[in-house]
Amino acid sequence: MMRAMSGDGKSRPVRRPRRIAQPRLPPGPLQDLKNLLYRLYVEAGAPSLDDIHHQAELAGTEAVAGWPGRDTIHRIIGDAGLPPSQGDTMAVAKVLARLARWDVSDAVGRVRELWVQAQMTVPVGMPIGTLDPFALEVRRAISAAADSGPLPVLPRYITRAHDARLTQVVAEASEGRSAIAVLVGSSSTGKTRACWEGIQALPRSWRLWHPIDPTRAEAVLAGMDRVGQQTVVWLNEAQEYLAHPTLGERVASGLRELLRARDRAPILLLATLPREQWARISARPEEGIDRFAQARELLVGHQIHIPDSFTAADLTVLQNVGEEDPRLAEAAAHSVDGLVTQYLAGVPVLLDRYQSATPADRALIHAAYDARRLDCGSDVPLPVLADAAFGYLTDLELNELSDDWLEKALARLTLRSHGVPGPLSRVRPRRGIPSGGPFYRLADPLWEHLDRGGQPIPGEFWDAVLAHQLPAATLRLLAEQATVRCQFEQAALLLGSAAQQAPREDRAEIYALLGEFLAYRGLHVLASQYSEASARIGSLNGMVTLSLAAEDRGDIDGALHWAKRASAAGNDRAFFHVYWLLANHERFDEAEAWIRPLADQGDITAIRFLAAQLAETGRITEAEELLWPAARDNLRRCRRDLIDLLYKAGRRDRISALFGQLADNGDDDAQEWLSTVAGWDENQTECETDRPGNRPDPQEMAGHGSTYVFGQRFPALDRAAELEAAGDLDAAIDILSAALPVQHWPLLQKLSALLEGRGRSEEAVAVWRLMAETGNPAALREVDHILRRCGRAIQAEDLLRSSIISGRTYASTPSLSDPNILDILTAHLEAEGRADEAASVRMWGLDPSGATARAWTYPAPTTHDG
Repeated sequence: MMRAMSGDGKSRPVRRPRRIAQPRLPPGPLQDLKNLLYRLYVEAGAPSLDDIHHQAELAGTEAVAGWPGRDTIHRIIGDAGLPPSQGDTMAVAKVLARLARWDVSDAVGRVRELWVQAQMTVPVGMPIGTLDPFALEVRRAISAAADSGPLPVLPRYITRAHDARLTQVVAEASEGRSAIAVLVGSSSTGKTRACWEGIQALPRSWRLWHPIDPTRAEAVLAGMDRVGQQTVVWLNEAQEYLAHPTLGERVASGLRELLRARDRAPILLLATLPREQWARISARPEEGIDRFAQARELLVGHQIHIPDSFTAADLTVLQNVGEEDPRLAEAAAHSVDGLVTQYLAGVPVLLDRYQSATPADRALIHAAYDARRLDCGSDVPLPVLADAAFGYLTDLELNELSDDWLEKALARLTLRSHGVPGPLSRVRPRRGIPSGGPFYRLADPLWEHLDRGGQPIPGEFWDAVLAHQLPAATLRLLAEQATVRCQFEQAALLLGSAAQQAPREDRAEIYALLGEFLAYRGLHVLASQYSEASARIGSLNGMVTLSLAAEDRGDIDGALHWAKRASAAGNDRAFFHVYWLLANHERFDEAEAWIRPLADQGDITAIRFLAAQLAETGRITEAEELLWPAARDNLRRCRRDLIDLLYKAGRRDRISALFGQLADNGDDDAQEWLSTVAGWDENQTECETDRPGNRPDPQEMAGHGSTYVFGQRFPALDRAAELEAAGDLDAAIDILSAALPVQHWPLLQKLSALLEGRGRSEEAVAVWRLMAETGNPAALREVDHILRRCGRAIQAEDLLRSSIISGRTYASTPSLSDPNILDILTAHLEAEGRADEAASVRMWGLDPSGATARAWTYPAPTTHDG
């Protein structure tokens, strides 16, 4: 072994220089260039920086003085950035290729070509030091008096408690780990400004990407592959990206992968969300399609909530720095209840302008608000606004409009005041959006602070969106919003308009939706025509719909035909529908032959379905053999199924043998199952509720009068029961009222019954209406029952109809299926002896005023469709 002599005569081993770490990069020319350079470096024996430097001198390629130094060589090989000098890069490649015994001219030529490609492939985003806060949608502040002298574009920032958490996230990204923060708060609370302040701590080598063109969701998908290391992904108003009707989940899943990719770290994702959008996206639906599953996984756990108001300590700081900036001094002097950021953003100014607006101005504001409320987007074409505005005017106001009313109204509404943009702002349409403009956007503070959630949508609004070209995706969303309001004719027309604009593939899916929608209306012949048209074009949903319709008619072979076609085209739902069609009609051999290949491949759903069929036909041993491998590997559903079928078949010994062996090997879950089975009653045939992992659902317990809330005993109900038994009903009411507003069904039922029994029906109604306004239509059923018992059936009906057309009360995300509240209205009508009108409501819906709609007609698909 070679040794070097130290000055004291002792020998020490020669230390091998540490190998340069390979840079991690996203796919693209820069990654290809760096991979090639690193391969040359490794195959050259990972020479030291000094060796590379001196090899050049020995080869006579350059004078040492002109050769790239150690730091430059290190960056060329190991840094994630593009080397700025093509000459330095090729010189290093030449030395490495010679040491690696490569063809030098070939290696240098490849490096030259890749360097040029990488130079031409610009990563998304802008250098972080070149950014304009207003381009990133930071809100402009109120203006100061003209004699205030020059001021910075933004008032001085007052650091608050939430900023500490954001600073930690930014620091994590600065240290090289991808990170995410989503700031949640009301309008004008400083979400975007906090993000702007947070990124000021990042090194100037970082970039920021704010994807907006042609639409926000499309921009993310188009540019995500070009996001490089040290990039801030800026998603202001993140609902525009993540709640997009067709692209939102793709955006969310792509962002999740971006944050997980170690070779692309660090990435910093900063998002802002209004509170109501956070509630919408973060809540897991109890039923129906989960439209935000990926978005929820991306965001939940990373939220930072922004308070509406400054604390006393924050206000003290504001007072101390107010002398530096007259805008802060004005906010400190005039803001109310600590709403400082709102004042700075001009909220009071905008609200004052709204309150003093002319009828025409207010009509345009309401039309813009409702367009955004119905998922039309923030930017609304002027023709839609102008036509819709007529629906927000009384007859007298309409007759008093001048010929130039629109020009005058827009001039007033777009005028800045105190440096704050007006209630409406003109915006330029993005590429790819139909012109139909110009476009106007409602000011965010008005969107946040006005409350039109309980107001009906006038018929003129629906007419306006149908009369002017809107994107097909927007029309589909509007159709869903019309459906939850039981505006069935408008929903059908919107879907038809969307189909006319959509490309062939999308038109097929819209026709499938129309088929389902018309079937709900009882228009089965027309529904079949649209479903068949969608299936001919190639829609899997259309095929599934035809299969279900054929099954309803008793045409099992027809149902199988369409289900098998959909399955062959890749629809998993149709595959299992074929199985159940066969099994439910006792065609067991065909059912087994259909599902067995998938079960043999290890598909858990197929295994469970087939095992259930085998057990049902007495083939217990085969069912056990099928389930056991998955149950042994602790797949809980398969363990449950296996124990179920063995227990019901009387094979307790097999349960003990199979799971006893697992328990002996340290499987605690198997031991718990054995203990549970041992405690079952000998006569028990159903064994669900006491199993491990299957504890009683708190809400299910609530439905049976339990005194539990979220698994905890609820003492108010117990105490109220004691007081009721003692005859002290008023005290029982007081106990239960004090527990409000907890959303606990048994408590509300008991409280409303006590109130009604004491003749306090209005209070009983108020209890349920509070719950109904949170989105629970079943509460309206209770209101209806109370009012009808009091002889106020007309009031109950009016309440149901107004609740429907307002759209405030529906159980889940809007869809094209019947809203639950429709059942409540039709049940009310039937109870009042108006069964024919109930049938009409179910078929034709309501008109925009809430009255039962007249019968309407709808065209069949044109002959060229499909």
